[in-house]
Amino acid sequence: MQEHEVVAAIVAGDPSGLTEALDRYAESLFAGCQSLLPEAEAAEVVTDTFIIAREKLAGLRDPARLGAWLEAVARNECHRRLIAGGETPGDRAAGAAALPEGLTGRILKVCTDETATGRADRATVAHLAGQFGHDGFPKPVSVPRQLRPAGRRRTPRLLIVAGTIAAAIALVAAVVVIAGSGGSHPGQTATAADATSPLADGGTTTSGAPGVEPTASVPASTRAARTATRKSSSRHGSSSQPKQGDPTPSAKPTPAQSAPAQPPAPPASSPPPATTKPTAPAAGVLQVSPGSITIVSPNDRPGQASIMVTASGGPVSGLSASVSEPNDHILITSVPGSLGSGQQAQLLVTAWGRNSFTATIILSPGDLTITLSLKATK
Repeated sequence: MQEHEVVAAIVAGDPSGLTEALDRYAESLFAGCQSLLPEAEAAEVVTDTFIIAREKLAGLRDPARLGAWLEAVARNECHRRLIAGGETPGDRAAGAAALPEGLTGRILKVCTDETATGRADRATVAHLAGQFGHDGFPKPVSVPRQLRPAGRRRTPRLLIVAGTIAAAIALVAAVVVIAGSGGSHPGQTATAADATSPLADGGTTTSGAPGVEPTASVPASTRAARTATRKSSSRHGSSSQPKQGDPTPSAKPTPAQSAPAQPPAPPASSPPPATTKPTAPAAGVLQVSPGSITIVSPNDRPGQASIMVTASGGPVSGLSASVSEPNDHILITSVPGSLGSGQQAQLLVTAWGRNSFTATIILSPGDLTITLSLKATK
């Protein structure tokens, strides 16, 4: 594959492109990372590098510079870990360049995981990679020449910051306590109580209520007359009963007189015509070719083979592929959910390992079996 084809395959999540890139660059990337970091961290950096490639390679202007791009990303990731640990780059002896067992397989799995969790994890790693330039290359992470030794503690600075924050919190709390201790003045409560005065008829209202005359400005005789009038009105109910001589209200119609006539019954309608439901097409059967595949894994590097499946005699839904026994060294991709009648699909099988093994792939519906033989070579 050409470099631009590898880049396009990695961006699309095609295991063939990832496998080609791992075969070309994983070993050299791991050797460079191991010269700066321990073996376990170097392996993590290589994994993160290909995850970032899966998410960020689409912005690379010149696909022919794939190798240089991967090295720049890996170098940045190493420098971030060095800065976090307070170490100086270049103070570790170079180790063996052999890739850890199963590293390429793990990279393939995380880079092709299309579950919600897998996509979220890749997005997080790509976000932490920082900014990328207009050419698609990551902006370099600079490491100061003089860094603290790895074992030096940063306790004094942390104590100073913590003490400053505690003092600020105590000052704010004191201000809040002082402001809240004022409360309401007793005199204000008394004044508010005095603002309510009794009316002539025994009710109370505020002194500022509109339309009510102050008690002091109404003569005593007038107040007595008003009170007598109110009592007489409430006793005789003059507002609710008709006076003598008033015209008698007209008689209301009885419910029998006011009931409307029953509407005529609607004409009988003819029953709706019977509808026929469309008949679902008959389900098809799944055919597979070939019945067995052989994959070669040189020095634990992934190898690939393809399987062709065909829907015959009707559509096939619920298409799935699995391994008879869980195997972390087998990856099956490009499995469609369904096939129309006569349609075909190519399943891509990727496998790797330091030791040869045999496994069984099961395709459903129909529980069709395909024998997978992995041949590990040195």
